[in-house]
Amino acid sequence: MENAKVLIVEDEPNSVKILSAILKKIGCEVLDHASSGKDAIHMLRTHEPDIIMMDISIQGPMDGIETASEIHKRKNIPIIYLTASSSQRTFERAKLTDPFGYIIKPFTEQNVSVALELGLFKANLYKSLQASEQRLSVTLEALHDAIISTDLDGNITYINPAAASLLRKDASDIKGKRVGDVLHLYHRVSQKKIENPLKIAIVDSKLFDTSQPFVLRSANEDERYVYFSKSILYDRDDDVKNGYVLLLKDCTSQYHSEKRIRMMAAALESIDEAVIITNVNFSGDMPTLIYVNECFAQITGYSKDEVIGKSIDILCGEKTNPDLTTKIARNANFEGEYVNYQKNGDEFFALWSSASVYSFDGNLIHNVYTVRDVTQIRKMEESISRSQKVEAIGRLAGGVAHDFNNLLAVISAYAELLNLKLPPEDPLLKYSNNILDAAKKGTQLVAQLMTFSRREPKSLQEIDLAKAVTGTKDMLQRVFPHNVTLETNIEEPIPTIYAEPGHIDQILLNLSVNSRDAMPKGGIITFNIKQIDAHREKLNSRPPSVAKYVLLSVSDNGTGIDEATKKHIFDPFFTTKAIGEGTGLGLSTVYGIVKQCKGYIEVESELGKGTTFNVFFPILSKEVLMASRQEEISSDTQSA
Repeated sequence: MENAKVLIVEDEPNSVKILSAILKKIGCEVLDHASSGKDAIHMLRTHEPDIIMMDISIQGPMDGIETASEIHKRKNIPIIYLTASSSQRTFERAKLTDPFGYIIKPFTEQNVSVALELGLFKANLYKSLQASEQRLSVTLEALHDAIISTDLDGNITYINPAAASLLRKDASDIKGKRVGDVLHLYHRVSQKKIENPLKIAIVDSKLFDTSQPFVLRSANEDERYVYFSKSILYDRDDDVKNGYVLLLKDCTSQYHSEKRIRMMAAALESIDEAVIITNVNFSGDMPTLIYVNECFAQITGYSKDEVIGKSIDILCGEKTNPDLTTKIARNANFEGEYVNYQKNGDEFFALWSSASVYSFDGNLIHNVYTVRDVTQIRKMEESISRSQKVEAIGRLAGGVAHDFNNLLAVISAYAELLNLKLPPEDPLLKYSNNILDAAKKGTQLVAQLMTFSRREPKSLQEIDLAKAVTGTKDMLQRVFPHNVTLETNIEEPIPTIYAEPGHIDQILLNLSVNSRDAMPKGGIITFNIKQIDAHREKLNSRPPSVAKYVLLSVSDNGTGIDEATKKHIFDPFFTTKAIGEGTGLGLSTVYGIVKQCKGYIEVESELGKGTTFNVFFPILSKEVLMASRQEEISSDTQSA
C-alpha cells in the first residue's frame, strides 16, 4: 500500500482535504483530484493511478457510477467508491461496475486504510488471476486438436497424430475402421454411450448439447473430456456430400482446472476469513461440510478432520438467528451477521457471506460460505462507547467534586472556629465535632471523585507489583473471613510499573473487597501477574497502545455478574449493594487510577461461575507517563 498512487474524484473540498491528508499519512501518493466525471476521464490521459477513490454523488452530467463505467471502457483501474449514503438502490447500481471497495463518510484513517489495502490486494489478485487465465488460454490454443475424416458411411479415411495419441492407438490401426468402433464417446451426465458419433453430431443435435464436453474412453479405459464438433465435406461442385471431418478438442485439463478454480475462487476472495464448502441438499435439510480452511479451525476451535462430513449447523446454537439455518437449507445466497458457537460453547459474532458453484450444465453442485469473526470488533465498539460514557461522567464528577471541595473547606473552617470559641464543657461542642467528621468524610469522597476524573496530579513512583500484591494478600488474609482463601500466581520476571503512591494498594483493596462480597459462603481469590506481548496476545477490548503490558488479574469463584450490570460497573455511584453499604465509587476509582497509568481494565464474568478483573499496566518510562498525564490534565482543565 505504501507509495500507492491515488486519484481522488470528489467535488467537496473538505472531503478532498481530509482524504488527501489521510492518504499521505498512510504513505500514499495523491496524484491529483477531479471534481467531475469529465475531469477524471481527462486526467487519465496524463496520470497513471494505481487506484481511484470515486465519490458516487459528484457534480456534472455523470455521477460516480457512470464515470466508473466510462473509465473501465478505457482502462482497467480499480475503483473504491466514496459515499455518504448506503441505500440499497445505490449499492445495487454500484455493484454493476465491480468496485473494489466502499468507504462510508465521514472518513477515518482506519476505514480508508483498510479499504485501500483490501482494494489494492484484490486488484493484484485479479491481475494475477487474469494473467493465469491468459497463460492457460494461450496454452490451450497452442495444443494440436484431434482431426478425423470419414466417408459418408463413417469409415475413417484420415487421422492426424494428435487424434491417434488421444485414442491411444497407432494411426495405421485406425484408418479404414468405422468411427463408432474407434471413437467411444459417452454422455458426461447420463454416461450413456453414443453409438454413432456422426448421427449425434448431425441428426440428433437437439438431444445432446454439443457445446458441453463428452467423455472419451480409450481402449485401456483411460477417460478424457473432449469437445466434439463436425464439418461436412463436399465435392468440388459443393452440391454432393463427400464425407465428414470430426474435431475433438481435449479439454480434460481445462475441465478439472475450472472445477478447482470454482472451489478456490471464493476462498481467494476472503483469504483471511474462514472458508466453508458444503454439498447441496435439496431436501431442505442442512448440508454437510466437505471443505474448511485453516482459518475456520482458528475461529471455531474445530479441526478440519472433526468437521468434514458433519452438518453445518454445528456452528449454531441457542442465540443463533433461525434466519441463518433457513437460508442455508434453501441454498440461498446471502450476507449477514449472526451469533455462532465455537467447539467449547463460547459465542462469537460472525459476518457470513455465501456464493454458489455450478457445474458445466448449470446445476448447483456446491455452496461456499465465508465467515469473518467480528467478535473483537463488536467488543471494541462496546468498550469504546462505554469508555467515552465513563469519561464524560468523570469530567462531570470532577467538576462537581472541585466545587464541593471548596464548600467543604468553608464548612470545616467554620466548624474549627466554633471549636475555638466554645468552652470544652459546652454541649454544643459535640455538634461542631460532628460537622468536622462529616466534612472529613466528604473530603475523602471528593478525593475518590478526583481520582476517578483524573484531576489529582501527583508524582509517580516505581512500583514492584509482585511485592505489592504479596503484601496486600498477607494483610487481607488476616482480616478476611477464614472461609476466604487468597492465592497468588506470579510468572517471573515482572517489570516495574509507575503509579502514584497508594494507588496500587487502592486497586488491590477495592477488587479484593468486591471479590470477598461476591462470595458470602467463602471461596478463593486469586491474584495472577504476568508480562504479556500485545502483538501475541488476543486482547479483548481494544487494540494495544503499547507493545508490552504487565497484566494483573484478580479472580474469584463467587456469584458472578450479569450482562446488564457489567455495562455500568465502572460508572461512579453505581452499586448493587443495599443503601448505606457502599458509595458506588470503588470500581470507578479503580478505573480512574488505571487510566492515569495509561492502562485499561476489563471484566470477565458469568453468573454462578465467578468474576475476573484484568488490569493492563503499560510498560512505559516514568517520563512518558508524566508527560501524557500532564497533557490529559491540561486538556480536561481547558474543556472544563
